[in-house]
Parts: sequence; structure tokens; C-alpha cells
Amino acid sequence: MKAKVFLLSECKNLSSVLEQTLRYEYGLDGSREFYVECKARLAHIEDELIKTDEDDFYILSASTQELENLSTLICRIERSSIGEYSWPFVEEFKSIAKSVCTEPTSLTTVSPPKVHVLSEGGLSAYSIYTEPKRSISQTRILTIIFPRTLKHFVLLHPILGHELGHAIYSYPKYQRELDTILLNNLVLPSNNFKDQEATVKWLYAVDAPNFVKAYLTQLHATYDIDATNFFYNFANYDAWIEEFLCDFIGLLMFGPSFLAAHCDLLYSIDPSGMSVRDCHPLTACRVNMLLVAAEIMEYDKLVVDDEIKPAVDSFWKSLNSKRQNDQWFDLFTKEQIKNTLEELVKFLSTHEKALYQKPNAEQIQPLVKQLFELTPPVGYSFDENDGPICKEVDFRHVLYAGWIASADTKANIQFEIVNRLCEHGIMQQGAIKLKMSDKEV
Repeated sequence: MKAKVFLLSECKNLSSVLEQTLRYEYGLDGSREFYVECKARLAHIEDELIKTDEDDFYILSASTQELENLSTLICRIERSSIGEYSWPFVEEFKSIAKSVCTEPTSLTTVSPPKVHVLSEGGLSAYSIYTEPKRSISQTRILTIIFPRTLKHFVLLHPILGHELGHAIYSYPKYQRELDTILLNNLVLPSNNFKDQEATVKWLYAVDAPNFVKAYLTQLHATYDIDATNFFYNFANYDAWIEEFLCDFIGLLMFGPSFLAAHCDLLYSIDPSGMSVRDCHPLTACRVNMLLVAAEIMEYDKLVVDDEIKPAVDSFWKSLNSKRQNDQWFDLFTKEQIKNTLEELVKFLSTHEKALYQKPNAEQIQPLVKQLFELTPPVGYSFDENDGPICKEVDFRHVLYAGWIASADTKANIQFEIVNRLCEHGIMQQGAIKLKMSDKEV
């Protein structure tokens, strides 16, 4: 068979797979929207193939890639199901993702993304798969991946704010603006990170920590990588910049809970914080930067009563203990970080729900105290007749309350239990939101 005939045959095969898999229900919303989207993409590819000359190798190659992308997507959707992830958290996360990631697609003028979730892998599995920019689609599909072992650990899920940053950056309409913000406020003003040459000079400096020197020595012995070819044969300078950007976005989207999840996960994967990786800057540099950013945003300035204060102090003390005191790890000055934050706040403020709003004591204290009593943290109180008064609570406040409660040495609540309580609290808060919307109608 010639390529065109074979690809048309593959379209029929893929149509059969669609009928067999996406007729079932996957995830909370079911599979119909995914089915309709995948069917539309397949029809478009098939129509293009029919019109393509069998010797037009360029178009045929493009169609092959589109079919490959679609097959991969269908397999991902087939592997997802409601029982594999924390759906109360995901439903809240979707609302943020949709507010930022709505864009024109190749088949429609404007469309919010369709989000589906699967769980696989371990600690480092957190990710969001963003479809290629050339994808033929009515709706862009974002695939959120949770570690299967951590599917109910909602206090760690804010790390997906970083992954959502990658998704945002992949959108052409945002990329230029974000590049400008990073380059003008963070990268170019930095003495040690303004370009590849400056970064290599910093990394291989004589005052670099001994652990870093040992790691670079091993890198040279194993892969023949040194200062002359570090960014040519090993690391990706642009990827390092994007990682810093996504760290900022995650922090501004989720606040203290992102910072805590970031520190715990990254220092679990890289206990020294000094490993030199190809696509990620040193963990210690990232954490130091975010601790300064959190201070600038005054996330640590939460004034609470005497019952909650020890837990709040313990939480921030624990985070600040992650800081590397050696100034070599501080790639950026406080002023550079501050200027970058100001511009990113402006960017996120234009998208509903995207920017984390710092809570006051009245919003956090009741949630923490409920957790101390091993009760799911939910927005409610009682009137003079002991009737319930419900109120809206940002799910990110529930997560922050969870981190505070888990840091309290007196209550000594197991981290796993706090996660379960917060997961149920987010679910119950969703029910309150629905009830309140009914009353408004």
C-alpha cells in the first residue's frame, strides 16, 4: 500500500477504537465531549487525506503526525477514570485552567480547554500534557497527571500550578508577553543568569558549593560535559528560564500551599537541592527564589489568634529551614524578584480566579480549628437559632489551612489524615457552592 492508502486505512482503525473506548464513561463529566472532539479531529484528518495527492509527501507526513497525536490522546483518555484521582480538587483546578487557557483553535474562533485526568507513576509524575500547537482541534485538551501513589494527597496537588504555567506558556498569545516580563525584569538584570555564558561562569565558579563541584565532575567523567559545552550538549538554558517562570505562576496561583508542596516534593526528589539537571535549574536556587517571593507577597504576614499562631509560626519556620544560606544559590536579587512578581500579578489579574487572594484571619482560623477537631474544613457557622449559615471558601484557603494544621506540633495530626479531611472539605464546599447558587436563582 502507498502511504495515502495506508493512512486512510488507519483512520478507519482509529474510528473503530473510538467506538470501542469512548462510548464508556471516563471521569466525572463522562466521555461524550471527548468523543465528539476526537471524532471531529479524525473527520478533519480523513477529509484532508482524501484531498491530498498520494505523492504529496509533506502533507502525508503531517497527517501521519496528526493521527499519531490523536491515537496517543485517545489512549490517555481511555486510561483515565474517576476513581484514580482526587476529583474535588480537580474540579476546582479546572475552573482556573479554563479561565487562563481559553484560546482560538484551528477549527473554532474561541474555546475553553477540555481537561481530563489520569494517575500514574510516583513522586515526579505531576505534569500537564499540552497538545502540540499544530493540533487540529475544536477544543484543546489538557491532560493532568497525578502520581498514583499520591492521588488523595491534595496538599501536594498545588504543584500543578507550576505545570499549568507550562500550559499557559505554550499558548502563542501569551508566550511573547511572558518572555518580555521574564527577560526585562529577571533574566537580563541578573549578573549570574543574564545569558548562557554568565550562567556557566556562575555554575563553574571557584566558590560553588563542593557538592555542586562534585556533581559537575561526575558529569564530566560520565558524559564529557564541562563549561565549554554545558549548554550545547547537556542543559537547556531556555528550559531553565521557563522553570523559573512556572514557579512564579504556581506561587501566585496557589500561595503558601504551592510553596509548601514545591519544597516538599522537590527536596524529596533531590534531597541535597544541588543536583545539576538538563531541563531544570538547581532545586535550591528555585526554593530560595520562591521564599523571597513569598516574603514580598506577604504571604507570611497572617495575623491569627493565640490558638492558631503556634501552628502558623511552625509552618513558616519549616519552610524557611529549606533556604540555602550560601549566597551562591541566590541567582536573583530581591528587587528583580519583586519587579517580576508585579508584572506577573498584572498578567494573572486579567483572568478570573487565576490569582491567589491572600486570606485574612477570619477566613483561615475557622478552617484550621475544624481540622484540629478532625472535621473537614468547610465554610459554615450557626445563627442564634443554631441554624447553619453557609459561605463560600476558596479551595486554596482550605489547602493553606491544611498545611498550617499539619505543622502544629501540639495537635500532631498525621499528614495523610489532614489530606483526607481537606479533600472532603473541598468536596463539601462544592456542595455549598451549588446550594448557594440555587438560592440566588
